[in-house]
Amino acid sequence: MKRITLIFTLLLAAGMVFGQYYYIPHVPAGQNPGGLNTDDEYPVGGGLTTGWTVVLGPSQATPAWSNVVTIPFNFTFNGNAVTGFKVSSSGVLTFTTSVTGTAPSYTNQALPHASIPDNSVCVWGVAGTGTNDNIVTKTFGTTPNRQFWVFYTSYTGESPWQYWSFVLEETTNKIYVVDQRFTTPAATLTVGIQINATTAVQVNGSPNLNNLSGADPSPADNCYYEFIPGSLPDYDIWMQEIDLYPIQVLSNAPYTIEGTLANSGANTLNSFDLSYSVNNGAPVTANITGLNVATYGTYNYQHPQTWTPAATGTYNLKVWSSNVNGNVDQNPANDTLYLTVNVVNAIVQRLPLHEAFTSSTCAPCVAGNQNLSTIFTNNPNHWTCIKYQMSWPGSGDPYYTAEGGDRRTYYGVNSVPQLWVDGGLGINTSGYTAAQLNAAYTNPSFVNLTATSQILWPKSVNMNISINPVADISSSNLVMHVAIFEYVTHNNVGGNGETSFNYVMKKMVPDAQGTALSPLTAGQTVTQNLSYTFNGNYRLPANASSPINHAIEHSVEEFSDLGVIVWLQDAATKEVFQSCYSTIIVGDQEISSPDGIVGIFPNPANQTTNIHYFMEGSKQVALELYNMTGQKVYEYKPGTLASGSNILTIDTQDLPAGLYVARLQLGENTQVQKVQIAH
Repeated sequence: MKRITLIFTLLLAAGMVFGQYYYIPHVPAGQNPGGLNTDDEYPVGGGLTTGWTVVLGPSQATPAWSNVVTIPFNFTFNGNAVTGFKVSSSGVLTFTTSVTGTAPSYTNQALPHASIPDNSVCVWGVAGTGTNDNIVTKTFGTTPNRQFWVFYTSYTGESPWQYWSFVLEETTNKIYVVDQRFTTPAATLTVGIQINATTAVQVNGSPNLNNLSGADPSPADNCYYEFIPGSLPDYDIWMQEIDLYPIQVLSNAPYTIEGTLANSGANTLNSFDLSYSVNNGAPVTANITGLNVATYGTYNYQHPQTWTPAATGTYNLKVWSSNVNGNVDQNPANDTLYLTVNVVNAIVQRLPLHEAFTSSTCAPCVAGNQNLSTIFTNNPNHWTCIKYQMSWPGSGDPYYTAEGGDRRTYYGVNSVPQLWVDGGLGINTSGYTAAQLNAAYTNPSFVNLTATSQILWPKSVNMNISINPVADISSSNLVMHVAIFEYVTHNNVGGNGETSFNYVMKKMVPDAQGTALSPLTAGQTVTQNLSYTFNGNYRLPANASSPINHAIEHSVEEFSDLGVIVWLQDAATKEVFQSCYSTIIVGDQEISSPDGIVGIFPNPANQTTNIHYFMEGSKQVALELYNMTGQKVYEYKPGTLASGSNILTIDTQDLPAGLYVARLQLGENTQVQKVQIAH
């Protein structure tokens, strides 16, 4: 079925005169133009990668111009060679380097405008008034295909943080304006090119153009506007994407070839030919008619003839458009898409990984943790979770670790609470929804991941992990991460009012870099055996400024409350392929300890769980289980039992999923431990 969605129109403000440029909106793009710049987006003082040069510093109370910046390659603007430019703290790059005095106002207006110099590119409306507001430059790529980036990093304006860039491209002489990152509320900006006081082209929506990127510090959510010298062609289809997952199950065939294209021509798109071929075979062509797609509008195409592969294996799919309104496409460079499809016999249920960044000193983290708890309770067995306690705000969480800091740096986290799901979707934890969890859960995986962990007395954990792919995982950056966590902690109470904290990461094994793996081959099981012993004695740091030194100490409150989580991730793209909780068992070596609980396994529990305890001498034994509201939901009083190592089994299948407290009485000694039930 045909569906047409108009995301942009070519209509500009009344009386607008077009310059010698036209633009194409890449919304959403999902990467930077050309893919050359893969740097994460940080302020200069907060981790911006090497190679950037500051050309205009922060705290510009009055709009200011930079000095002349030299372009590192030959570049032509509007048909004229230019060698440099100036850039303003109000979002204007001008090739008229003779400009002096105050730069255009921080209050933007429509183009053309008398305050904008001739020969300028605008993201007018940002404001470099903040202490971290820098304009920096860097060259990417190699001759003759380099890009020169002019990056407004951590800029202010209407939104607390704005990240935009101008990009000059060698050889093509294209100019890109990249919408990289922002925090709410979105700004209202003017994006475009002004040739002179009467001639300009601006992006539709200006001077009230909103940000379309997100908070992700990587290029994964970036959008951009491509300004091309010349006039908009009459007939041009831009094939944007193929909506076919690159791994497919053979039994689900036939597959529909569908996706999204945009009309990048000046004329309304009424018809075109849609073709595909498999492994360079004969083209399968259909004429698509009855359309009414305006300039810059998008169309969700669907080929009427489906594809059924003969067997499992790898297939090279090619999809292209032609014959636009019965005419030759005037820009064939963007007509064709390619996709490698791996057809397999089976898929695997995914358990989406939730990595939460939080702190006991963070007031908004309370609502974020409560939101997660509600979603997890209502969707048992649909998730895994690990939480990294952070070193801010203020003095930070006492259970902050350097490894948690490494994960923060990896994702570019600069605010809490923040949640990353399967290596993407970096959002405020309070904004996460059950619908987003369900979307992650229903996204198929292609690798079985299981783990069994043996907790040995007194402080060792042995982990056996089995990785069984049902399809090839060809990543050359594949990493297995393992983290030991504590289900509930209490001693790290800070100033935000929380008194208990769940899934608190204690140690990554062997470290935050994980274990590198070779690409996986379907049907070939890979096993990994790891172990870790917590050293020294327990210490509660005063705050995050003196984190635990794992070589000599630990911060585990209760060893019987430990869990193990495992996930597979592409270190470069951050994609998580699968995650799991480990089954926990208690070792059988001799135990010499005071009366008390040695371990609870499995934890999380499903149908049953076992309370493993040690007792010196025969004593009265009683076991009670309470939910988190304090209601007793289970009681077992076997009477007097013999001394030594014993196990009590609890039937949990009729108890709702959630967190419980087990209260074990051994004579006059009473101990409590947490039990997670996840059906």
